[in-house]
Amino acid sequence: MKFDDQFFSVYSECFPMLGTADHVMAEKLEGADLLVRKSGDGVTGFAAVDGNAVLLVCVHPDHQGKGIGSSLLEEAEELIRSRGYDRAVLGRSERDIFWGAVIDTMSHRFFEKRGYTAFNGTLSMFLDAEDIPSDGSFGRRSLPEVSYMTVCGGDISDVLEAVERVEPKWLKFYEKAGSSVIIKAVLSGRTVGFLTADTDAGTIITGKDNRTGLLGYVGVVPEERNRGIGLGMVAYAAQYLKQAGCTEVYVNYTSLDEWYAKLGFAENLWYWMGEKIL
Repeated sequence: MKFDDQFFSVYSECFPMLGTADHVMAEKLEGADLLVRKSGDGVTGFAAVDGNAVLLVCVHPDHQGKGIGSSLLEEAEELIRSRGYDRAVLGRSERDIFWGAVIDTMSHRFFEKRGYTAFNGTLSMFLDAEDIPSDGSFGRRSLPEVSYMTVCGGDISDVLEAVERVEPKWLKFYEKAGSSVIIKAVLSGRTVGFLTADTDAGTIITGKDNRTGLLGYVGVVPEERNRGIGLGMVAYAAQYLKQAGCTEVYVNYTSLDEWYAKLGFAENLWYWMGEKIL
């Protein structure tokens, strides 16, 4: 079933604060399983499933409290069970929509009452590009021995070596960066920090008239941490994204809210990362 205007209308009523463009949601849900409930000719609610992840359960506010959400979740769990999985997880999928139940809308209470337990929490944050000065002063500390640079293609073995030391699971994202560029921090000829930056990302805060820059997989090698290198690298990346035409900079999976707030990033959504044994 294809994600169309009726699905998008229900989604928008459930998450009016996000302003997501319809084409962004259509792209993110392309190929996912959509379970639907209708009243007359209109969609009143739907659930989206990818593998063993429940991506979304949306019920139009006018139809909430009637058991629609519960029946959709039960159908989603049955679908997941039929695929051989022994647990359902909330949000966590490479489709990158939500990373769990959205605490801001209290939707985690819905899942908690139906047997889901949380093992972690995370949040997304954003920075308005208008708040990023273009003179190179943004967020920079006095670290003349550190240089930041953008890598587009070529040999990235130095970056991969640093990534391996910080989080080996991230290697695949650097080996196949796709539309993202790599930004690295160099100290005394050694690559000591890294992140990916996408100059035109489709995120849940990407509307029809804005262009979102996305930061991801930020790391600094252990022996060089707590010196401001990572913060300076994020500041450099934010300026790069602004110069590329981005209207905001987005971080979609982090627990470092106080750290990013030093550069003016604001909280967007908090996620309750739950799962249920089936």
